[in-house]
Parts: sequence; structure tokens; C-alpha cells
Amino acid sequence: MRSFNKSDLTNTTNAFIKSHIVPDVLSSFSPAALLTVEFTDSATSQTLNVTPGIVLTMEQTTNEPQFFLTANVTIPSTISYVLAMLDPDAPTPQNTSISQYRHFLGGGFHVDNSSRLVNNTAALPQSEFVNPTPPAGSDPHRYVILAFIEPQDFQSNAQKLVNDSTPRTNFNLTTFANAVNLGSPIGGTYFLTGFSNSSNGTASSNSSSGSPSSSSSSAAGGSIEAYSAGLKATWGLSLCMTIYALRYTVKDSEQLERRSGILFGIGNAHCARACRAAKRDAVSLLSAISAMASRPTSKLPTGANRILFVKNLNYTINGEDLYDLFGRYGSIRQIRIGNEAKTKGTAFVVFEDVMDAKNALDHLNGFHLQERYIVVLYHMPAKQDAAAAKADLARREEELAQLKKKHNIDDD
Repeated sequence: MRSFNKSDLTNTTNAFIKSHIVPDVLSSFSPAALLTVEFTDSATSQTLNVTPGIVLTMEQTTNEPQFFLTANVTIPSTISYVLAMLDPDAPTPQNTSISQYRHFLGGGFHVDNSSRLVNNTAALPQSEFVNPTPPAGSDPHRYVILAFIEPQDFQSNAQKLVNDSTPRTNFNLTTFANAVNLGSPIGGTYFLTGFSNSSNGTASSNSSSGSPSSSSSSAAGGSIEAYSAGLKATWGLSLCMTIYALRYTVKDSEQLERRSGILFGIGNAHCARACRAAKRDAVSLLSAISAMASRPTSKLPTGANRILFVKNLNYTINGEDLYDLFGRYGSIRQIRIGNEAKTKGTAFVVFEDVMDAKNALDHLNGFHLQERYIVVLYHMPAKQDAAAAKADLARREEELAQLKKKHNIDDD
């Protein structure tokens, strides 16, 4: 039986909000149980525990994970659960035209004596586990895993919506949940995975005491001394290899790997293992530096403020559509859509933070939404009122000209 810590629920809820899973996937999230997910690294056989927001490689998430459910009460084994794993960032976080992508969807899960969720029921058609494979060049994707209490007649009702001809792309969890009476999720977590050519990566391993697990100890030589040597090499070489990779290339750092056994006084096997870990750290640091360099600077342009004026919108657009789009860039205080003849196709989006507003404008000005290329501007009342007044004057002059023509009135 696994332990349950109520603070973990609070941390998960906060992580869902901070990562915009609320509202991108769920309108709200109030978990009553802790959903734990564990992958087994296909290369090292190491158990990887998914904590909300952890970054895992594609190789580490190749195998179907195990699921565990715990709460502050004993969970009866008679209750059935539904599990879903979704990617709301397909094909890329900047272009979610085929999201949500359905990586897994199935019911009939029960909690066993070890809190593990097990089932003897096949996943829904076209919903068997598919491992994350974000495309090359994409930012890391969010992979969201949710647990629901299974409603009555779930299998029969669900297969009316998800069958052999149903694509995995453009799945909508909210629509599906409403149709089968799934209700709100009782637990959830998520992880990040980006495109990677590496066969290894950084992740948290499952260890209750903080000491190395049996698999990692065995890989280091089966002894505390070997493990300590590995740590010594990893800590020292992480710095050396990172500096070396920054100055030259990560590939060139293989030369340092061949010499590092002498430098740190450790065996070749431990050295090679530590060097590989250090090179991964160097790659991670280089990626982080590259990402930071590509971010917009914090300097705000003249006239920047928390209120964005959006125009050229489709007339059928609603507040939820805009909230889903703009809410990816920060917390929104208010959205107002024009509903009069003069204001149709426009909206005001008010952010809590001006930097979030700037980020949204930078990414969404010219964005293709519902067959329109939207225009996003900072709200500048003086300029926009002047433009509106000018347009109104032109309209009135046109109406006056038409009346003169109709009644044969000359200016003389």
C-alpha cells in the first residue's frame, strides 16, 4: 500500500494551473486522489516516477507505464476507473491544430492491494497506448494523464464515440466526458517530452529513501563504493563537460571522456558511465540556454498594457474560444466580445499581467483562427477612438452623398 500525502494534491492542482492544463484540457481540477505514474526506461530498466511537470525523453516513455491510485481512505477494489492520456500540444505547442491527441483511453481499471490500477479490459478502439513522439523542432509537449470513476455502461457508450474509424487526432476530452457521463477527474498528473535523438535523459527515479535503487546500484557495479565513484565523476565531469561543450561541441567532449579516468582517478567503466551522464547534462544546459536566448526580452514597447484589442474575428466566435486561445499565455481577467453592428468581429482580452499580454500579442497577431487571420493590438483608447470617429465620419459623408444623389440636390 502506497502512502498518501494531501500536500501532493495541492501541488498537482497548482501545477495544472501553472502549466495551463487548466483551462487548455480541463475547465477546473479538484483531485480527490493521488494518481502516480511510473515508466520503465527501455535502455536502463530504471523506474521513473512522474511528478507533475517532470521532463522525460522519448526513449524513457517508450513502454506503457504503470498507474497507482491512493487517497486518504482505503479505496475499494470494486470501483472501476477510466484512464486517459492526452497531448494538448499536437503537433506543436504553437500550432495545436490536431490536438488533443489521444495516447490512451480505457476503462475497467481496479485498485489492487499495492494501490496499482490493473485491468483485464482492452483499451477502446484506436486508443491503445501510443508513446510520445513530438516532431523534430517542436518545443516539449505536455502529456496529461487523468483518472475518472467509470460510469455505468461506459464501454458501450464510449464505443459509439470512439471506434475503429475514429482518428486519434482532434479528440476533445470535455465533449467525450459529457457524452458518456464521465464527470470530473478524481486524479491526474502530467509530464513533458520533447523531440530527442538521445537515448537517455534526466528524470526522477523511484526511491523511497533517497538512496540509489537496486537497479542503479547494480549498474554502477553493485556496491556503494562504485556508486560513490559514479557520483564523484558525474558531479565533477558535469561541470567540466558543460564548459567544454559550451566552448566546443558536445561531440568533441568525447576526447575529454577518454582522458577523464586519469583526471578523477576512477575506473574506465565508471568513468564512461559518468561521462555519458555529464554529456546529457551539457546537452540539457545548452538546450536551456538556447531556449532562454530565444525568449522575448522583458523590455516593453511603448503603449504596452494588460488590455489587448482583437479584430478581424469570425462573427461566430465565443468567449470560450478566445479563452482557450489567449489563456495559454497567462491568467485572464476578462474577455468582452463585440455584439453590436459596429463592434462585431472584435473583442477585448484583459490579462492579469502585462508581460502575459505582450507574450500573447507576440504569438497571436496574424494567427489563423476560424478561417480568419486575427489582428491583435494593445488597447489604445485615444488612437482607437480617433480611428472609429474617422470611420464614422466617412460613413456619414457617404450616406449624405447618397441622399443628395437620390433627391437630386446639388451642393450649389
